Amino acid sequence: MGFFSFMRDERFVAVSFGIATVSCIAAMRAILLHSRDKAEIQPTQPKTQYITQATEDSLKLSTLNTLLQHYNFSIRDTTLRIVAGRAVNDNSAIDHLLWGITREDYEERMQSLRAITFALEDSMGFVHVFLLFIR
Repeated sequence: MGFFSFMRDERFVAVSFGIATVSCIAAMRAILLHSRDKAEIQPTQPKTQYITQATEDSLKLSTLNTLLQHYNFSIRDTTLRIVAGRAVNDNSAIDHLLWGITREDYEERMQSLRAITFALEDSMGFVHVFLLFIR
């Protein structure tokens, strides 16, 4: 009689339902977290791609001009570095950039100025461009 009367006590029933509810919620949360983590798709790391010297040399000035207007900053930055590298080693490229500075079109002027700035940032490029300016 003592055990059954204890089981019928309202406080025991309420505590039992509370413990059962908390246990069910904790179990469901653990199951949902496990299934979420198992279903997660990990993004693949992009492969690093490099531009070879042959590819760089095959780009025409019109292509470089188009790439300078690209919306992606990384592509514009890479294109400016290519133009600056050519400007250091090619007099016609320097002449083209200097001619671009004199243009009335603001965008074309700014593109040429950016390319010359990149050439000037390189210490050896600065020497070559400086020698071209004073000749």
